Amino acid sequence: MSFYFSSLLKDISKDGMDISMQLEFFFRALSPWFITGFFYGEECFTASINKNKTSRFGYAIRLAFQVESHSRDRELLESIQLFFLTGSIIKSSYRETYQYKVKSREGLYIIIKHFYHYPLLTSKRQDFYFFSLLYDMICKEVPSTQKGFLHCLAIINNINKPINSDKLLYFINTYGKLPELILPPVTLSNCSLLIFKPWWIVGFICGEGSFTYYTKKYIGKSLVEK
Repeated sequence: MSFYFSSLLKDISKDGMDISMQLEFFFRALSPWFITGFFYGEECFTASINKNKTSRFGYAIRLAFQVESHSRDRELLESIQLFFLTGSIIKSSYRETYQYKVKSREGLYIIIKHFYHYPLLTSKRQDFYFFSLLYDMICKEVPSTQKGFLHCLAIINNINKPINSDKLLYFINTYGKLPELILPPVTLSNCSLLIFKPWWIVGFICGEGSFTYYTKKYIGKSLVEK
């Protein structure tokens, strides 16, 4: 996150409610649109391929929904955890951050259901589409066949970061070429609906926005911006 989110709440209410009461209300009643807006700016859908001796092809596909935030915003992550009623919060061992992560099949179902009802925009929607498709394939044990395994690899290669080149070459040489994917169109049909949701905007700014400034200095009749 790019700045401390509580600064956004200072002017939400004009009825005399102090900031501590505003925060308490905020933590207990996160808007679903805030959640969607917040995760819009994060790489939250991840799929990994890890060695596993019990898997047919020696590798297991793992899905996770996650977000990392500065330690000062841990309360926000706890509120998100309470909102979904699933997942765990883990402190980083090497920097001042916490990570909210959902890995269980039951927990991921809750996450996927949320984003079906409160959809994402632009390319992030495509990431979600691939992620939910992978989830469905794993639940149906599609990766247990060679064709299904390669299909899953092709999808993973299009989510966030591509598969490591050496690992990808190993899979291709051992099991065959990855199938070509037909990418779904990224539509903005609900864009105007979402943008006019105030909590979507607040969530988006918390996850992606920042405040900045610049100075102007006059030198004679010339204006210099810094």
